[in-house]
Amino acid sequence: MGLFIEDLLNFGNLMDAEIDIQLQKDLLKSAYPKLNFELDDGLLKIQVETKGLLFKKKREIRLSENTDSVKNDRNTGRRYILMRALTKDIPEELIKEEVFLVDGELFGMDVWPAVKLTEVYEKIPKQFKERLTLTRYKLKKDGIRIFLRVEK
Repeated sequence: MGLFIEDLLNFGNLMDAEIDIQLQKDLLKSAYPKLNFELDDGLLKIQVETKGLLFKKKREIRLSENTDSVKNDRNTGRRYILMRALTKDIPEELIKEEVFLVDGELFGMDVWPAVKLTEVYEKIPKQFKERLTLTRYKLKKDGIRIFLRVEK
């Protein structure tokens, strides 16, 4: 569902609207070129290459969905989906990057760079782009479905 100028006129409806955005695997790959993603219902696998002394090694992180766990950081403009890590050993390279976040038992991924590449985001009026907050998400085979609302 996109937002249109008519919604600006009816401001109350805009505040109550929930925007559904689908982030496909190719969109995630263009937002994060160093990573490979595999999606399944309720499961996300992230593969990253780590450098050893002589060889590159592929490491995989398995994450399960925790649908209502999201974090919106207004200061940095990042919006994280938080998932339960099924892999105990998370590569240090991922934690150093600001794209990922470790919050206790949960592992967070900033989805905002991928959201900005979608057509739905382009249709949202400029006045509301910075006021969008994540409310929940779903991991599906065809991509990550995220749900946004305009913050009052």
